Amino acid sequence: MNKLKKCCVRNRRHIVIISCMILAIILASFYLWQRKISVDLNRVHFQSFNGTQELTVGDIHASASMSQDFSFAGEFKGISIRFDKNNASDVGFVDVSVYDTSHDVLVHRETISSEDVVAGLYHEINFQQAYGFDTDTKYNVVVSSELISPDNAISIWCSNSDVYPGGSLYIAGTKTDGDMNFGVITSGIHEITIAYLVVISILGISLVMLYLIVYVFRAKVHVVFLAVAIPFGLVYSLIMSPGVVPDELAHMDMAYRYSNQIMGINNAHDPAIFYRLTDVENWIVTSQPGAEHYQKLLDTPVWATEGTENKALIAAKTANAHALLYAPSAIGVTFARIIHLGTIPMFYLGRMCNFIIFLLGVYFAIKIAPVGKNIFFASALLPMTMHQAFSFSYDSVMTGGLFFLIALFLRAIYGQECFRLRDKLIIILLCTFFLPGKAIYIFVAAVAFLIPSNKFGGMRQKITFLGGLFLVTGIAYMFVNLNSIATLTTGALPPQHVDRAYDFAYLLEHPFQTVKIFAITLVHNSSYYVKTLVGERLGWLEIYIPTVLVLFSIVITGVAFLHDTWDKLLLRSGMVWHRVVYVSIFALVVLAAMFTMMFAYTRFGSEIIDGVQGRYFIPVLPLLGLVVYCRYIKIDKGILKHLYMAEGVLHFAVLFFLI
Repeated sequence: MNKLKKCCVRNRRHIVIISCMILAIILASFYLWQRKISVDLNRVHFQSFNGTQELTVGDIHASASMSQDFSFAGEFKGISIRFDKNNASDVGFVDVSVYDTSHDVLVHRETISSEDVVAGLYHEINFQQAYGFDTDTKYNVVVSSELISPDNAISIWCSNSDVYPGGSLYIAGTKTDGDMNFGVITSGIHEITIAYLVVISILGISLVMLYLIVYVFRAKVHVVFLAVAIPFGLVYSLIMSPGVVPDELAHMDMAYRYSNQIMGINNAHDPAIFYRLTDVENWIVTSQPGAEHYQKLLDTPVWATEGTENKALIAAKTANAHALLYAPSAIGVTFARIIHLGTIPMFYLGRMCNFIIFLLGVYFAIKIAPVGKNIFFASALLPMTMHQAFSFSYDSVMTGGLFFLIALFLRAIYGQECFRLRDKLIIILLCTFFLPGKAIYIFVAAVAFLIPSNKFGGMRQKITFLGGLFLVTGIAYMFVNLNSIATLTTGALPPQHVDRAYDFAYLLEHPFQTVKIFAITLVHNSSYYVKTLVGERLGWLEIYIPTVLVLFSIVITGVAFLHDTWDKLLLRSGMVWHRVVYVSIFALVVLAAMFTMMFAYTRFGSEIIDGVQGRYFIPVLPLLGLVVYCRYIKIDKGILKHLYMAEGVLHFAVLFFLI
């Protein structure tokens, strides 16, 4: 008892802070639940039409009622209908009836005053008690009006095509093409409710555990990285469901292709590939997820009890990367298919395999790097990096691999131990594996020039190593990118998303104009590159996070960079040359990305190169971080623990906003 008392007294400050954190998390969770989650849970629409896809079909007046058939499984406590009003009339009434046509039961009837109807918005009609059955039941919604003249009629927004499966729209007893724009207000505790509670609990527990790891156990930075990346990365993957991460649909198809090749079903380069029938039925993806989408994911089967035959031949998207970068996700997909996992669990297993490679690469990069540990830490935990780490995108694998490669180079350059044969072979293997995968990163191999010759035992041995490194990497690069290089040099590279793009011949014929285009692009898009590197726009650039969180992330990253560049190993005489090499490599990667997009995405004649995003530079961001130095700003080592905690708070806030 005395020991417990002493422990509490000694750690009283931590107990108070943790108690305050728990209270703040509970209050924030309650606010989020009341203001957003409960609203999303109350309404699960069968249809969500864009404004351009909607139109009003007929007016409701004394001689023309409107009815809609639909099917629903489960209990619901009401419906919501989107009304419209001619001449903003507040005169008259609208009668709404809901029938259970499967059991011939009037579920609910309600009369609504016209003055209570807001044009263009959903009007909720709540039942006195929940109604429904576990199996699909057919219902009919009938809307008619009382004492409304045709000039002041109330109408309902409807689709202009039959997009609602199994539903029929009738106006004045006549079947009409289209469907009523309505929704079902669900009732009871659903899987999505539990999922939200689990996500919020993970966030809260992770933040408290991070405090203990940083302030109580005082763990090293590579351990802190795992404490931040694993739980928050998991939540990112749950919120950013399959298909949300940029280009993930193509990466999912490629992983499936290589999974087929592993299983001996068909070649990875076939224009069409075989899918399991169950995957075709449950291939649910979106670019803007929400409660309705999450509920659909939860409704899919965990196990594929039927439809496991690979008979669905479908033309799929392709991505330009070699097979090894898809190996982790393809292995995950293959294993899921072998044990008959359902489609969505299969997606997450493939994503998780990529995430494991990312974690291992960054973890060991931070652990072995003699300099820049916090630079790797901050670069790997940008919101943009985290949201694509747990995805099918090979950028996840590329980031982990290049971080580890750069850390190996730094250990060879600044480390005290000799440059062992094992390290040489690992560097050659990593260069061969990763650098050809995305051509713009080939310049990273140039860091090898900075390794001192005495680490090899002499200049001759260094030249031999560099020659072998560049030869093997060059062969792998040519093998993977030969077709792209050929089409680039011949001007036959097909443009994407534009009718005509720039070509290599234009660059040779108009060098000064090309330089001008690059300069204008850098001036015009520099802030955009920073925002899309940090993560102001996530997903397909459609999911925004608040500017204050973007600035917070930039501050954290800047502090980490400024702290590590004061390392005595980087301040030795002659290290300025190293900074020149690092910033040159980063600049070459940026220019290479711009060249690529100029040929593929930029309309001929445009003065701005389109298609380049800051996230392309994340794998080489640690090199830029090693250059950020200011002799007038020195960050004290004691601030690091606060920096680590701030990183967790940042992701807690970002994920709370995204929920």
